[in-house]
Amino acid sequence: MKDGGTGTEDEDVVMDVPLLAIVKVPSLFIDTVDITFDMEVKSSSSQKESEDKAGKFSADMEAGWGCFSIKVHVEGSVATHKENTRSSDNSAKYHVEVHASDKGMPEGLARVMDIMNSAIVPKALPKAA
Repeated sequence: MKDGGTGTEDEDVVMDVPLLAIVKVPSLFIDTVDITFDMEVKSSSSQKESEDKAGKFSADMEAGWGCFSIKVHVEGSVATHKENTRSSDNSAKYHVEVHASDKGMPEGLARVMDIMNSAIVPKALPKAA
């Protein structure tokens, strides 16, 4: 189709392009993964046992022989105290970082864009005799 006097001509162009060549798959590209996730886990336990024991003894005795007499008083006590303490502490730290980046336009789409760009450039037509 000719344009009236400007020297340009319109041209219809049909292009068959595979869809996967112009669409990004996947759309988000994971470039690097650094496992450095910050988390602190603590576990502690404590156990305490206590035991007290006590005992007491008391005795009185009296004896006599003629004009002599004897009186005896015996007293005693025993006490014990026992204590056990046990504790443990477990902890861990983790640090996770994930870096995601967009790698830009797919190669197929870039080529189609180049073809379309070169197709819309005006071309000079030879002058009719």
